[in-house]
Amino acid sequence: MSAQVAWGVLGTGAIAKAFVHGLKQSTTGKAFAVGSRSQETADKFANEHGIERRHGSYEALLADPQVQAVYVSTPHPLHAQWAIKALEAGKHVIVEKPFALNQWEAMAVIDAAKIHKRFLLEAFMYRCHPQTAKLVELIQQKVIGDVRVIQATFSFQAGYNPEGRLFNSSLAGGGIMDVGCYTTSICRLIAGAATGQRFADPVDVKGSAYLGQTGVDEWAVGTLKFNAPQGAILAQIATGVGVNQDNTLRIFGSEGRILVPTPYVANRQNPDIGKIIVHAKGKEVQEITIDANVTSFENPDGLSVVFSVEPIVVRSLQLSGARVLSLTVVNQIFQPQLGQPVDPVALREAVQQINQWYIENGYTLAQVLALRPSPQGVVTVEVAEGVIGNINIRFVNEEGETVDEDGQPIEGRTREDFLRREIQLQPGQVF
Repeated sequence: MSAQVAWGVLGTGAIAKAFVHGLKQSTTGKAFAVGSRSQETADKFANEHGIERRHGSYEALLADPQVQAVYVSTPHPLHAQWAIKALEAGKHVIVEKPFALNQWEAMAVIDAAKIHKRFLLEAFMYRCHPQTAKLVELIQQKVIGDVRVIQATFSFQAGYNPEGRLFNSSLAGGGIMDVGCYTTSICRLIAGAATGQRFADPVDVKGSAYLGQTGVDEWAVGTLKFNAPQGAILAQIATGVGVNQDNTLRIFGSEGRILVPTPYVANRQNPDIGKIIVHAKGKEVQEITIDANVTSFENPDGLSVVFSVEPIVVRSLQLSGARVLSLTVVNQIFQPQLGQPVDPVALREAVQQINQWYIENGYTLAQVLALRPSPQGVVTVEVAEGVIGNINIRFVNEEGETVDEDGQPIEGRTREDFLRREIQLQPGQVF
């Protein structure tokens, strides 16, 4: 294997985009190729994300000998099929959730991974997040005693579209497949941590759901029972695509309780809500904040960074796309932030200062496109500066026309070379 794993992304949807954003910050992997159902969409995705190879079919991506691992982000019904094909092609595989549509599909994928001796993972991002690692540690340390009840919800109210993936039964729509799998996953994780296992399998499962006009579960609830030395752990789960819920995780034990306000997406939108709140019997309430206050998702400010157990510290800067903006100017603007943890508010202010520098120096169209901090603390300032391609002069008559009755350009009294000299602009200059 090379120093960086060459990833092939199978699919070009929103989740594929988020995965590629994360890879841009990775030191162990890179987005090397993309495969789509058409060459046009593959080219567009590759151009947007700086991906070297683009394939107009899924088969072509899997046939690429330089692709070492594949991220499967196709529509739900195709997950198992293409995961198996990728494994058969000798690729390591991460499959977007849900892993498969049923037990038989899932076991077929697992069997393929065993036969071909390849790595296989379901893409539950929260399982790799430091907030989850801390939560498991707290459960293992029995800070709330023996776990007895778990309550997990993940539900939202989507706009109704019978043809869209969330409500279309042929696309495996419904809450259980889309986000309900998170609640089951996290309950198995917590029950496992409480009983000395990596995860636990429920011994009893019951559920009820409302099936809408298209036949998918628009909201659903369930109960899971896990065996435990102290008797049993019971889990209550709820999900849906037709109702908003609080989307929290609550764990009740013999000596207290734990609340995780955002268990699945951690602190993607707001650093202040990435925390674990512990109510232990006889102790003050403990609010544990996780040092992972940045994400691989881009936000409106153009910030794109990664989850990190320790805060990313701004150590140096580099420029991308600049011709007139110098690194000296950028270093002066960022001077107060050097040696400090990444601060989205301070970065936003720096962007405004750079854009103001452009305006004050006559570069009215130039601007900062994005700031991209790396895990090593190198902030890349990506800018766009307008460049003059050519200078064309057109004259108009009193009627506002640029050509005469014969279709020839209107001739002016002033010579074009004189006008070009007075304009004082040349092709290739930045404006």
